[in-house]
Amino acid sequence: MPVPAADKSPAPGSRGHRIDALEEEQRRLARIVHDGPAQVLTNLALHSEIIERLIGVDDVRAAHEVREMRNDALAAAEEMRQMIYQLAPPGLLQRDLAEVLQEHADRLQQRYGMSVQLEVSPGLPIAKGDQITIFRVVQEALQNALRHSRSATTWVRLSRHGRDILAEVWDRGAGFDPDDSILRDGRHLGISGMRERAQLAGGALSVESKPGGGTHVTLRLPR
Repeated sequence: MPVPAADKSPAPGSRGHRIDALEEEQRRLARIVHDGPAQVLTNLALHSEIIERLIGVDDVRAAHEVREMRNDALAAAEEMRQMIYQLAPPGLLQRDLAEVLQEHADRLQQRYGMSVQLEVSPGLPIAKGDQITIFRVVQEALQNALRHSRSATTWVRLSRHGRDILAEVWDRGAGFDPDDSILRDGRHLGISGMRERAQLAGGALSVESKPGGGTHVTLRLPR
């Protein structure tokens, strides 16, 4: 009977694990740039070539291409604003976490039609560093729900359990099989990055899911 191969993945919290998490974050940003501004800028270059050939030959169509080029430029500017917001949401350290989360939920509703129901227990004693961890984990979990769950509504709840602060994000959408070898290490869904953030803050992250049964992400920060 063959002996299963040893798990060579870096131990949680180790230098190798942190490097893996950083690499995953860089890949995520690369996908955002590739699928957004890079595509739009390529279209701008194509429009400029078409306009150059049409000038003096078909001015009506050239004018149409100029309008299309302007629309693409505006779209690229909006994509860049979205990227900047994801990298550094304004006022994250100066404003109340519940307010920043609600603003993020509103942006998802306006931009993608995603319904996010937010519940925050009053008077939660959350340190500024922990607020950043919570926001980033919730942000990634909501992005996963948007891309994969196909759920009409996603819920976010911040609460206290004993001395722990809990941040939960769940949906009733497509879910996934946690035993799937492709998804097991969590990289495909950004789970490894969320776990690394939780561990660096002294907390833990759990993900419960099953095909057709939705997904429940829980961040626990002991205090």
